[in-house]
Amino acid sequence: MPATPKKKPSQHQRELAKARAARRSPKNFYLVAYNAASALGWAYVLYRLVAHLLTGTGDGGIKAAVGLETAGEKLLGRARTGYSDFGDVVKLVQTAALLEAVHSGLGLVRSGILTTAAQIASRILVVWYICPFYPQVAASPIYISMVFAWSFTEVVRYLHYVASLVNVKVPVLEWLRYSTFYLMYPLGAGSECYLIFRSAAYAQQHFGILGYVGTLATAAFWPPALFVMMSHMHKQRNRHLVNPGKKISSATKAKIEAAQGSASAPETPSRITRSRSKANLS
Repeated sequence: MPATPKKKPSQHQRELAKARAARRSPKNFYLVAYNAASALGWAYVLYRLVAHLLTGTGDGGIKAAVGLETAGEKLLGRARTGYSDFGDVVKLVQTAALLEAVHSGLGLVRSGILTTAAQIASRILVVWYICPFYPQVAASPIYISMVFAWSFTEVVRYLHYVASLVNVKVPVLEWLRYSTFYLMYPLGAGSECYLIFRSAAYAQQHFGILGYVGTLATAAFWPPALFVMMSHMHKQRNRHLVNPGKKISSATKAKIEAAQGSASAPETPSRITRSRSKANLS
């Protein structure tokens, strides 16, 4: 009896195998580790911020010395000393994000290198130049609102990336990733813009009119940049939350079905045609 010819794997089966192999690749393991570490780093920043607001020391004053500060005044005083308490931690964690530009440049992720570098550059400007050189600016309570928006957003973003890399869908993370940006992006970008704008007068003292104009030009970059980011995230929200089943690629379908333990390939038009032909012949 002749041996049955070996059946070639279908396109769907090949995509499933490719998706499984990608999840086991060294690149995927590295990206999981990097994003998990980044999420932990920003979670620690968020913890330090909250702990400082609850138990940290304020900026002193007569009312504080005689114990007449209200709860709101205590909170505001602590907000003014946030940078001196955990500013170095924020600088370290944010600096590690420079690797994201490297990832884009090496093709490890799909994000464009110019977009990624532009987003990181603004934060690096704040943590390495504005806050250390102009402590009067860093002593603003707006520093706290900026770091809060950064840390909350990044914890959600990095955890969402980890879940995507291991092909696990977490509905809560999905909702947070594509909903909280409506509040956190304007809060973070607005706070950054304010601190950069406020540093313009100090930059003029050190670098003259060029420093002043250059700082204002940098601050003016943020409104259009924020509009672009918000528009992009709004489209992503529609894709992932409003119309999650719309325009899903075949590779994405393969990953979803692999996670669900689907072992059977869907009927293709050619398979349906063959089945009908056999039925007609019989």
